[in-house]
Amino acid sequence: MRKMLMPFMLIVALVAIPDRAESLSILLTNDDGITTPGLQTVKDALRAAGHDVLVVAPAGAQSGSSAAVTLAPIVLTEVGPDEYSAADTELACCIGVGLALLAEKDMVPDLVVSGTNDGANIGSATPVSGTVGGAIAAISSIVGGSSIPAIAISTDPPADVDEDENPMEFEAHFANVADFLVELVTFIEGAPLGEGGALLPLGTALTVNYPPLAPDEIAGISSNVQGRTYPGLTLDYVRNADDPNTFDPAFPDPGPQEDVPGADATAFSAGYITIVPIEADYTVDRKTRLSIEAGLSGFTGRDDSGPMGEFESPMPNSFQSGLGVISGWVCAADTVEIEINGTTHMAAYGTDRADTEERCGDRDNGFGLLFNWNLLGNGEHTVVARADGMELGRATVQVTTLGQEFVMDAAGMCTVEDFPTMGENVMLTWQEPSQSFVITGRE
Repeated sequence: MRKMLMPFMLIVALVAIPDRAESLSILLTNDDGITTPGLQTVKDALRAAGHDVLVVAPAGAQSGSSAAVTLAPIVLTEVGPDEYSAADTELACCIGVGLALLAEKDMVPDLVVSGTNDGANIGSATPVSGTVGGAIAAISSIVGGSSIPAIAISTDPPADVDEDENPMEFEAHFANVADFLVELVTFIEGAPLGEGGALLPLGTALTVNYPPLAPDEIAGISSNVQGRTYPGLTLDYVRNADDPNTFDPAFPDPGPQEDVPGADATAFSAGYITIVPIEADYTVDRKTRLSIEAGLSGFTGRDDSGPMGEFESPMPNSFQSGLGVISGWVCAADTVEIEINGTTHMAAYGTDRADTEERCGDRDNGFGLLFNWNLLGNGEHTVVARADGMELGRATVQVTTLGQEFVMDAAGMCTVEDFPTMGENVMLTWQEPSQSFVITGRE
């Protein structure tokens, strides 16, 4: 997940809110249903603040639907000015229909708001949340073809406030949450976080969770990462005692659980409003990705009847510069190709490799490609080796250049101390043909 300066700015949002330049076009939805206090209080608060709000929401609850979609036709019912309900429809589809309604007016919303949800969507509940799923659908461009900034907002009502027994207090809590949302939107509008005046960076949403507290009891606003637990709750399924083919949901308390540093669940439990920037990209962080890639580098997805071989150089996560040889071996192939950043190069194949004779029955199994890494430029690049179209292996490498494709008329030398062992020194001298330094002396 990218780091942003936004969370620090939001800490002072309630103290100094920039002037709002103009009203925003906002598409509003909610997975609890269109008539719930969560949606209605947000609608009223945003419209009272001068924003143009189009509501398209499910007629009934769609909790736990994540970013699910339906491919069936969607029938809308107009329930008020710029307010439509959709029967048996998930949030992602409601957003798609809302975008279509605005497109008929040649409009694109400035912001999608999903909420306020009745129930916090923190930690491990985040991926299955319909409220958060609506925000993911908005920023992913899978619905409507473009990425729209989005905010998903959720809350737990106070424990002593029951919707049926205390409807006014219940709605008052959601009104407080809606007021906070308006302040957040106003602040971001006055100090946009994306490029070119966009409210948020492209492909980014905020998931906000407001604790079950009165405004004067809120501990503060906290910038967080998504946690890995949900305090006091897990979802299990238990076989029904009367019907062995039925499994009933159960919600046991898992007891104390450790979470990641900066987890939203931890801050939420401490009384903080939590804000987590999220993306629709599910890719893990770079370090984890490269570790997994290295572990899978020998996996070819074929059985023993396929070509036997190995992609040896470059190694995954290695550093490259100058000229180098991309190499390996394969027992039998008509062609060996090296793909670099999507461009294919033919490798020389058939060089002597005595170390492969035991496995291949012969020795002429080596392949290699002399390549100038300077051609790629600085940064991360992917190399894939294929024998007769079947992948032998791949590696992501980090290339560093001297800013030229081929450095000419340069000279230089240096000494590396305490290498390869303590007390030993080696002398390195620049070699133009290899575009790198080579060892020319040792003390």
